Amino acid sequence: MLANTFSIAICSFNPDLRALNRLLNAIIALRSVNEVSSILIVDNCSVPPLSSVEFVQKFLNLLPQARCVIETTPGQTAARCRAILETASDVIIFFDDDNEPNCDYLVILDDAFTRYPSVGIWQPGSIKVEFLDDASPLIRQRPQIYQERSDLFSYGCHLNWDKLSRIHGTGFAVRRKILLRFVNQYKSCALAYLSRTGNSLASSEDLQIVWEAYSLGFAAGTLPSLHCNHLIIGRKSTEEYARRLHFWSAAAAYLALLESFPDAAIDVPQSRLILRLFLNYLSMLFYALVRRQQSFDRDLRWGAILGQSFGLAKSAQPDLAHLIRKIAEIQGYW
Repeated sequence: MLANTFSIAICSFNPDLRALNRLLNAIIALRSVNEVSSILIVDNCSVPPLSSVEFVQKFLNLLPQARCVIETTPGQTAARCRAILETASDVIIFFDDDNEPNCDYLVILDDAFTRYPSVGIWQPGSIKVEFLDDASPLIRQRPQIYQERSDLFSYGCHLNWDKLSRIHGTGFAVRRKILLRFVNQYKSCALAYLSRTGNSLASSEDLQIVWEAYSLGFAAGTLPSLHCNHLIIGRKSTEEYARRLHFWSAAAAYLALLESFPDAAIDVPQSRLILRLFLNYLSMLFYALVRRQQSFDRDLRWGAILGQSFGLAKSAQPDLAHLIRKIAEIQGYW
C-alpha cells in the first residue's frame, strides 16, 4: 500500500499516437496504479481531441480515476497548472506524452518521498532514448541530446549553472506545496518565460519548478532506480532540431534564472558581452581543434554559447540580443 497519495498528469498537444499509446499502456501496467488518486490527461486543444481517440477511450474506461480535460490556453505551463488545480494528492507525477515509465515507478517514488521528507522533487536517474523513426547516425550516436542518462543517487538544493542541463521534467514527481507556489507565481505573472508554445523550443518551467522547491527549503533529487524511456519521433530526431534545442535550452535557462532570482541580474556593458561572445567563439574553435571534435558537436556547442549569450543580453542589452538573434537566425538556431 502506498504511504503517499499520488496523481499522474499527462499534458499533451497533438501527440504522436504511437508514443502516447505506449505511455498509457505503461501507466496501466504500473504497480499500485489502482491506488493513484487521479490520472489526468490535459489536452491542450489537440486535433482531433484526445478523448476521441479509441485507445484513449479504452484507457479512460479501464481506470475509473482517469479523465481527460481540455485546456484552451496554449503551452505546457497552462496545462500543468490546470492539472495541479484539478488534483488534490500529496505528489503529482508529470509524464510527457513521449515517456514510458517502468512498472515499479510508483513504488520507488513512494519509498523515496517517505524516506526523504526534505526532498520535494525526484527525477529519474535512468532515462533510455528510443528512436521511433529513422534518424541520422549523428543523432543516434548522441542520445544524451534527448536526456539519455544513467546517474547516481543524489539530492540537494544548490543552484549550479553547470548542472542546469541535468534538470528535466521527464517523469519528475513534485510535492503539492511546491506546485501550489509555482501556480501562484505563474498567475501573478512573477514567472512568465515558461513553456513551449507552437514551434518554439524555449522552455524553462521545469527549472523554475525546481527553483520554487529551493525557495521553500526543499531539495531536488535523482533516483537511479527510477527508469523511464524517452520516445523520440522523426521530426525531433534531426540535426536541425538538435541545434535549435541546444540554443533554446541555454537561452531559456538563463532567462528563467533571472525571473526566479531577480537579484542575480547583472548589468553587463555591451562591450563586455561582445568580448565574451568573441572569446567563447575562439575557445570553442580551440577546443574543437585540440579535441578533433566533429563539426556537428561544434555546432551544438556553439548553439549553447549563442543561447546563453542571448539570454544574458536579453536581460541587460536588448540591442545586442537583437544582433545575437540575427546571428542565430542566419546559422539556423532560431
